Amino acid sequence: RSAKPHQIGGIRFMYDNIVESITRYELSDGFGCILAHSMGLGKTLQVIAFIDIFLRYTSAKHVLCIVPVNTLQNWIAEFDIWLPLTGNSQGNNEVYPRSFILFVLSENVKSMESRYDIIMQWYKMGGVLLLGYEMYRLLALSVPSIGGNKMATKKRKSKKESSNGPALIDLDETEREMDNLIEIQNALCRPGPDMVICDEGHRIKNDSTNLSQALKKIRTRRRIVMTGYPLQNNLTE
Repeated sequence: RSAKPHQIGGIRFMYDNIVESITRYELSDGFGCILAHSMGLGKTLQVIAFIDIFLRYTSAKHVLCIVPVNTLQNWIAEFDIWLPLTGNSQGNNEVYPRSFILFVLSENVKSMESRYDIIMQWYKMGGVLLLGYEMYRLLALSVPSIGGNKMATKKRKSKKESSNGPALIDLDETEREMDNLIEIQNALCRPGPDMVICDEGHRIKNDSTNLSQALKKIRTRRRIVMTGYPLQNNLTE
């Protein structure tokens, strides 16, 4: 297995637009690019290879990959194929091991506390965080407030005190969940990771959707949008 010439060209294209040079990387906030190869030409491989270069040769520590939830398992499999946890030799080709940790925040992670733990591990240890669009939208647009906090933990009085009494809000627990949400949003958006990757980027071309508004919260300038969908010659799009 090896990258084909057009894939090597795509990796160089991303390097020229995102990193430019090691010196420029340290001095610039960076730029973004669109990787718009047709379906089946190996965009995922190109991005995975570039992530390895990006984290290996620059001072960057955090990469956020936002993908459609139905492609999460495919992304994990591609990481395991091209950047396995342990290196090995295949004929004359040596496969280098992964130089970073891959964190996955799937839809199976239901509790906010578990989501917080995964995101904070990624933020403290560095590496790649892989999550779906809907999960990102939910976390980025949640409002950390006591009055409107949907995550507030409600506890009812015991039956001895009142069988039909009003629900009580545990303020200490609610305050802790609010603090956790703020930390999550700081890690994802403010200031966010060193680089953001959006797969199937044609999904976000509608500027008025909640997803587009959530992605606008990310302050990171180094962004890669992947799409195999034909784009119009439209500057706004």
